[in-house]
Amino acid sequence: MTTLIRPAALLSRLRPARLTLLIAAVALLGAGLVMARQIAYGPAIGPDSLVYLSMAENLLAGQGFTQYHGGSANFWPPLYPLSLAAASLGLFTPLAVAGLLNVALFGLTIFVTGQYLRQRLQSRFLAVWACVALALS
Repeated sequence: MTTLIRPAALLSRLRPARLTLLIAAVALLGAGLVMARQIAYGPAIGPDSLVYLSMAENLLAGQGFTQYHGGSANFWPPLYPLSLAAASLGLFTPLAVAGLLNVALFGLTIFVTGQYLRQRLQSRFLAVWACVALALS
């Protein structure tokens, strides 16, 4: 004979803990701060950013992981340019999606770090404080 799962019991299993909601709120705050930083001028472009953007553009053009001057990118990690190329969907330039991808990755980094620290630390305060420190970094 099967037992029926009561809706209240099902909802209590699906409801996230308060600490998880607090960590998610801090992650959203951090993502919002990154978005606010780039509203006026877009994402900051430095020498490393130029290499990553050119690698993503060359990936979309079918030239593989090559830099803007045509040299190979053996010493550059490939995951971020690959993420830029995938997020652009071939419709946008990697520069156009870099800002939103940075916002999403920063918020996700804060949330994952908070969840990891939540499991590893006894102090909930320290787990949340570390997330706040990341959000304000």
